[in-house]
Amino acid sequence: MTDQTIVIVEDEHKIATVLKKYLEHEGFHIVILEEGQKAIETIKEIDPVLCILDLMLPDVDGLSICSSLREFSDVPIIILTQKDHEEDKLAGLNMGADDYICKPVGPREIVARVHTILRRTHRREDTKPTNTIEHDNIVLMLDQFECYISGKLIELTPLEFKMLATFASHPKKVFPREKLMDICYQSTRVVSNRTIDTHIKNLRKKLLTAMGEQKIVSIYGKGYKLI
Repeated sequence: MTDQTIVIVEDEHKIATVLKKYLEHEGFHIVILEEGQKAIETIKEIDPVLCILDLMLPDVDGLSICSSLREFSDVPIIILTQKDHEEDKLAGLNMGADDYICKPVGPREIVARVHTILRRTHRREDTKPTNTIEHDNIVLMLDQFECYISGKLIELTPLEFKMLATFASHPKKVFPREKLMDICYQSTRVVSNRTIDTHIKNLRKKLLTAMGEQKIVSIYGKGYKLI
């Protein structure tokens, strides 16, 4: 699929086909689904740039789809529905929708909303620091020498930071102590295995406190790895 695919989940054929025509004119590839049950697997498969989602579908409630999508995807979602009560709008936005449009509405307004959301999304991606390492809930900002876990700044020593960056760059890869010594001590300084073990112990303790689980495990006779 093209990287400009939009999924329209809409059981009203006329609305879906009109939207398809207008959005294809803007250069998008359109996939129309008339049943909500297919939406989850389709979006997992093709990874669209945006989803337009009706709430009143014949098989599954649209809010349930929105909630399920947010469990695995940050794809922008525009809810398009006849439900115009404030409670419905708040429910949709709280479920993770990026916009809420009430029918009837002109296709050109929907196209404009699509472009607005995609500009906002791309701007966030463009401003995201590039010199970072991410794994699970760990974010290492290399230029700033900062470690965040679940959004909270965690204080690490320079050696702990370098060690964690090594692990996070290659999760699940086993690093022997000797390799960790070469990476962390780039000098002729003599370092023992016990020194590395001490630093590992301190780093594991900080990760356990911040994440509630042990992320660095020892592999007997081999070394350590990040899971």
